[in-house]
Amino acid sequence: MKRAVLCQKKLEALCQILIIQIKLACVSYYKKQKVMNFFRKIWIQNDQSS
Repeated sequence: MKRAVLCQKKLEALCQILIIQIKLACVSYYKKQKVMNFFRKIWIQNDQSS
């Protein structure tokens, strides 16, 4: 019985770590997209002005 509880605790901990990792990945991806869009706008403006 104790082993099962221990196993569940480990699984819960792993799940929380995974959730945090996924959140961090999403945030960094979102930030990258914003930066890329920002630079794209600048490049488009530069192309039009030249």
